[in-house]
Amino acid sequence: MAKNQFEQLKQKAREIPEVREYLDSDQARLGREIFKRRNNKRLSRSELSKQSNVSLETLSKIESGDPSVDWKDYEQVFKKLNNQLEIKTFA
Repeated sequence: MAKNQFEQLKQKAREIPEVREYLDSDQARLGREIFKRRNNKRLSRSELSKQSNVSLETLSKIESGDPSVDWKDYEQVFKKLNNQLEIKTFA
């Protein structure tokens, strides 16, 4: 698929409210950021999984923006990528 076709497909997908909501979610944005930083450091998923002490399955879920992942797992991954993730909860 040509890059232009892919961009058009992404634009069409964003017109679907549920897709747009998912793509704009905190989990999806963090997942994309973790994916980008992992690749910049030239780490495989397996390497980062071992270093951050989260399962490969969990790391895969994190990078795909799965909302079922515990925030503590995000924090562990960010720490191994030498970044801080501060999570504030409101009670």
